[in-house]
Amino acid sequence: MGHSSSSHHSSSSSSPISISHRHANTPIFSVSPTALSEAGRSVFPDAGPYLRQQLGLGPLDPVTLASLPDPPYGEKPTQPYPMLIKLAIYGSPNKQLTLQEIYAELEKRFQWFRDRKHEKAWKNSIRHNLSLNKVFRHVPRPITEPGKGSYWQLDV
Repeated sequence: MGHSSSSHHSSSSSSPISISHRHANTPIFSVSPTALSEAGRSVFPDAGPYLRQQLGLGPLDPVTLASLPDPPYGEKPTQPYPMLIKLAIYGSPNKQLTLQEIYAELEKRFQWFRDRKHEKAWKNSIRHNLSLNKVFRHVPRPITEPGKGSYWQLDV
């Protein structure tokens, strides 16, 4: 151990720089989501600014499914599923929803989903998007919280 510290000192002119860069690039947020989800809130950075930019929303506009224009009655929304899911999650009180709650939010907002409430195709697409898109983070439900299903949160 003593030998390695003496060799470390011999390259001190370059070591502090690389060490300080490593520390500067180390994420400050290093607590696992499961450790903080006990509070019932999203533990990832606020997705609001990202979503506002993506949708061209102003600073006072709500960032929810209600912010989207209505499609013609009974027609499918033109926004891609990932954006619909992001808005459903972000628009929820705790910035997290279960899969069933995501379905319910889409059905509540759009007639197209209500008309297809019992169809599996769009629900399979929602599940597929949640599992493949890295912005959606699966967070286990706290043991102390009753109910079924894990939560989905946004990590932009």
